[in-house]
Order: sequence, then C-alpha cells, then structure tokens
Amino acid sequence: MSFDDLLPEANQLYEHLLSELNFLRDFESGAFERNCDYVTAAYFNMRSQESSDWTLNLSPNWVLDIGGENFDTGEARDFDENMGKAIIGGKIAVSDGDFEEYSLNLTLLAQEDTEARGRDVNRHLGAPCCWSADAAEFDYRVARRYHFDIDMGDNEDERKPVSHLQNGGEFDTGHLQHANPHYCSSPLDKPRLPHPPMDPILILHMLAKQYQSLSQMIQSEWGNRVRRAERHLWQPYHSTISDWYDVGSGSETFASYIEND
Repeated sequence: MSFDDLLPEANQLYEHLLSELNFLRDFESGAFERNCDYVTAAYFNMRSQESSDWTLNLSPNWVLDIGGENFDTGEARDFDENMGKAIIGGKIAVSDGDFEEYSLNLTLLAQEDTEARGRDVNRHLGAPCCWSADAAEFDYRVARRYHFDIDMGDNEDERKPVSHLQNGGEFDTGHLQHANPHYCSSPLDKPRLPHPPMDPILILHMLAKQYQSLSQMIQSEWGNRVRRAERHLWQPYHSTISDWYDVGSGSETFASYIEND
C-alpha cells in the first residue's frame, strides 16, 4: 500500500467538483446566495479545462455570515448575533493527472466585541488582546484560520501527513471581496494534523452543522451532495486506513505510513 491510496484520483475529482460547482451555483439558500456569481465563474472556468490538467481557484473567496445561537444558556462560545464571517478559499491544481497544489482554507472573521460566551456581563472575558489602539482602524480581525491541504512532498527536510489540517498560514486579502481584516499571524505552522481530504461542500457542511445561521442550507438534495463528496474524498482515505491496520505493518507506525515522500 502507498499513501497515494489515501487520496482521490485527480481526474475523477475533476468530474466530482464540476458537478458540485454546478449544484452550488444554483443553490437556493439565502445564506449562500451572495456567492453564486463567484461559483458560476469557477464552474465555467473549470469546464473549459481537461480532466488531467485543471485548476480550481476559489477567488474571490466565498463569504457567509455566521453565529448567534443558544446564547440564552449563558454557555455558548460564538459570535454575537450574525456578526462573524466564514471565508472559504483556496486552490487545487492538477498537471498530467497529478496534484501540484491542493490547499483549501477556512477563515473566521470577527468584529470588535462580538466574540462572546453567553449574554451575561462577563461575556467578553478572554477576548483577544489584538483589539488594541493599533487594530482599532480595522473592522474585522482574523479570529481563526485553517488549511485543509494535500502535500505530495517537495521538501525532503520536512515530511508531513500527506493530507492534513493546519492552523494559521498566510491570508491573502487580495482574494477577499470584503473589509481588509487585522491578522495577528505567526510564522509557526506546526503541528500538521492528519485529516481526510476536503472539498468546498464538505467545508460548507461542517459550518452548516455547527452554526444555526447556516442550518437552512441543509436541505434534501444537500444531504445527497454531501454523501457524494464523502464517498469521493473520505471513503478512499478511511478504507486505506482500515486496510493498513488489517494487513499489519511490522514496526512502521501509522504516522510514518501517511507521511509524504
């Protein structure tokens, strides 16, 4: 077995993503509607390419309003009302049937005094210190940033899980049709955590399941699309893991097996 078995086939992923974009560009949901023109542009751009050589570039990034549920319990840790924003972006590039780049990202933006726990007088305790005089000119700050990456390995000195989740990373506001946010970034980008490959609808579904403001997106056909994405991207990953444990690997650890070359 090879770590390649963890990943989707690039040409099959092309057909899957093309169908997914076609679904999303006509998706009737107020929570997502503002992004339909961007999705349509991405769809027609992909459709003009070949299944062995293609690029999906989510620029401009997709923007969704999030937050504001269950504050009456006094325990919720979320954004006041719908004052947070989820930004989905990234790029997948394939050349001669091989992945050259695969990095999808999820960024959460917050406004000042909107990151809260419940509704009581202490709801803003623990708020980030970067809301200072230096950051006051910004309408938003980057509260969280995640990368869902496939890295086939081009650095012999730094092996990593071939498919992984990474915190932080560069935030290029040039892809964002929104306010320029304050970003307290760090040069640190480890650890990288093993994670199955993601696609746009899997990221959207994760958000819709956890933010009530997006729950309207989960409709009958939505579930079919999510299951299709799980079969294309997660089934090879989890099946390969199961096979690896069944076959046995001697002294090799699973962490070593899923590292790139």
